Amino acid sequence: MVWYPDKSFILMVHERMLTEFGGHKGIRQKRFFDSILNVILDKMKEEEDTYMEAAILLRELATTPLFEDANKRTAFSVTHTFLSMNGVEVKRRYEEDETLRFLKALRQYTFGEIAGWLKSGRT
Repeated sequence: MVWYPDKSFILMVHERMLTEFGGHKGIRQKRFFDSILNVILDKMKEEEDTYMEAAILLRELATTPLFEDANKRTAFSVTHTFLSMNGVEVKRRYEEDETLRFLKALRQYTFGEIAGWLKSGRT
């Protein structure tokens, strides 16, 4: 059975990111949070490949301004947890500078390219 993050988990990760790295508290899309999350999860469930599901989760969470701050950090952490909870060994193979550049440019990558990056840690 596939594990998918729920609202409470994403909110907990977001709070942890703010505590650890700082940033502005607040949910921008409070009224639509549940429906936005459901759209993301439905899109993920259409895929059979775990890395493609993770790519959808990463890009959609990172580029949808759910929070006032830390959207990309939250998305990256939630995506790593998603992979780990679903039996994918996640190694710390990402270079910090390259990761930041990649996350800032997520919109320009296809889900397939993002899935490839998640597998290899390289663009």
